[in-house]
Amino acid sequence: MKITNLSQRQSNPVYSTNKNNPIKSDQPHLREAYVYSKESVQASELLCNYTPNEVGMKSDANLVSFKGSRSLNTPNWDIIPTKGMKVPTQDVIISQLKALAEKYVRNTNRNAIEGIHYEKNKLHAQYISSVSPDRKMLHKQAMQAIKKFESEETKQIGQRTLVDYLIKHDNIQTETNNSLVAGGMVRPIINSLGGYDYDVADGGIKVLGSVNGQWSYGMTPAEKQKSDEFYQLYWSFVDEAENDLKNEASN
Repeated sequence: MKITNLSQRQSNPVYSTNKNNPIKSDQPHLREAYVYSKESVQASELLCNYTPNEVGMKSDANLVSFKGSRSLNTPNWDIIPTKGMKVPTQDVIISQLKALAEKYVRNTNRNAIEGIHYEKNKLHAQYISSVSPDRKMLHKQAMQAIKKFESEETKQIGQRTLVDYLIKHDNIQTETNNSLVAGGMVRPIINSLGGYDYDVADGGIKVLGSVNGQWSYGMTPAEKQKSDEFYQLYWSFVDEAENDLKNEASN
């Protein structure tokens, strides 16, 4: 597992349920878009606004505050699928999913609906975990690489010139020390909080990623197929429950 060069990440969510799609899903996916902020411009353009003395002036303050791995939350392994999860049999999961769909149709309380969505996400993770990579192991390896990377990054923080700040602000590629850990790849991404988030890839597929310290996951092709099965079942149960509710109302 290695740390690669930095990139910036768009902070807006990109996935939502499309009710017109025959395969409905509200599983959040990792962001795939990476853009510069609207304030970001090339350092050469910004430097036009400063004198040579100002550009070379050093500051004892960290112009970009460093927020390390302490800002990374522990992944919620209840809703993040991983190899080796303790799960009930598939028949039990399907039975629970059907009951949850009925509960969803008959409940209008917002807080209750949020709880139902969370329980559905847990069942979703359990359902697809039979084909999931070992994300717990990958996360453990990633954290070892992240701590090493951030330790080296902290040592490098000292007196900085305006040029140093602009390079970091505009994410101009510079050489970074690579931290190698067997089994995958970790990529640091400058986030909006002044620190780093990370993408974790396995076999070239992004399977974990943090956004402002919160971990989520991206699905492998095998997981995507199982996820489609899960949501086909769920929405068929929702349709069935809605029909039952209509029949009850008409009687």
